[in-house]
Amino acid sequence: MWLPVAAAVAALVGVRSAERISYTAKLLAKLQSVSKSKATPARVVSRAREPWPEPDPRRFNTTKILWGFWDRGRAALPGQAEFAVRTWQTRHPDWAIVILSDDTYRDYVSPSDLPTTFNSLKVQHRSDILRLAVLARFGGAYLDVSTIIFRSFDGIWDSAADELYLTTAVDVGIGNASFALANNALLMAPRRGNRVIMEWHRRLVEYAERPCETTAEMQRHAAFKRVAPYLTDPALGVLKDVGPYCSFLWILADLLHFDPDFANEKVIVLPQRRWTFDFFCFTSSLGFTDVDDPSADKPIASWSSLALLREIFRWVPVRFDDDPLRARRLLDKISVIKVSSDGAVDYHQPPEWHLAMQSTLGRLNRAAANLTMLPIKQANTVRISKFPARVSRRERVGPPSSVVVPHRPRCAALRPSDDLDRR
Repeated sequence: MWLPVAAAVAALVGVRSAERISYTAKLLAKLQSVSKSKATPARVVSRAREPWPEPDPRRFNTTKILWGFWDRGRAALPGQAEFAVRTWQTRHPDWAIVILSDDTYRDYVSPSDLPTTFNSLKVQHRSDILRLAVLARFGGAYLDVSTIIFRSFDGIWDSAADELYLTTAVDVGIGNASFALANNALLMAPRRGNRVIMEWHRRLVEYAERPCETTAEMQRHAAFKRVAPYLTDPALGVLKDVGPYCSFLWILADLLHFDPDFANEKVIVLPQRRWTFDFFCFTSSLGFTDVDDPSADKPIASWSSLALLREIFRWVPVRFDDDPLRARRLLDKISVIKVSSDGAVDYHQPPEWHLAMQSTLGRLNRAAANLTMLPIKQANTVRISKFPARVSRRERVGPPSSVVVPHRPRCAALRPSDDLDRR
């Protein structure tokens, strides 16, 4: 679908040079293969494992830990991811940084933390289970290794209680039956033993013993009974084609939005455009205004092919043009961005290459890695507001970026953090 229209759209939006057209074609080709790259194994295999020692609960005397995962370890990180992890160190010099791998995860989790099918699961799903296991045991912040940090989490940690902080990907459903589908690329648990993390982990371990192979199978599975009507929502766009890949997120959606036992848990939804994917953040209106009002940010309403195509061609000027003012405005507002490996043409370029780019993106990269260019700023503020009463999309009269609350009043556990980025 992507490639036949690439040349025409490129001409319409001014992608003129051969280099840009080549870059855009490669990007579209990668996105065209998303369904294939996110396909889950046809079958998983249960294997008995030799036990290993329980992890030492005193290993860390703090929850200021940044967790990541790469199956082959940090030394094997692609250049983009290595650059990103270096920004973790720049923004959090006093935090522990742990990149879990297939060789090291046993130092941090117990055999009982994992399903017997663990070794045969898709690598991303192994990561999904490990992140919850270590957050439950030790607390901390888990980030996908392609996540670039622009602001420190110290302020959040110093003022937090037992909240769980997460990001959302898209709103699904219609009217009073709508809610925000969470994304687990960034999870922050300032306290050990977070109740939501522990229950989500328990459900994932149970489900992973016999995971679904198709979306149709998910619609019949007991774990997705309450979210089944949303699994083919049009707003999901390309995500609709990878239902089993997103199954762990749907389990969280059921927990947060439909389970009355978790109605009073403190879950903070981070401002969607300021803690999100690069192609949603850097192409947004944040770079075109000095106004810093998270509540006015436009929500991510769709992952449709057309919506993504529009974002992609807005992305090309960020990648190739050098706009200092746009870069400065973005740096004034964003906290974290995740580079999507699905569309990252330059993912394997070395860290120095990303720093040397002469473009708006290069300016953002250099600022994230340099305390002189971008001194440490906190990603939190004094106040975190509570959710207002539930308002449907059609009824909503306030700022369009107010994060959608659960569709039932009894489950109004999520709270927006529109004020997190105000200084």
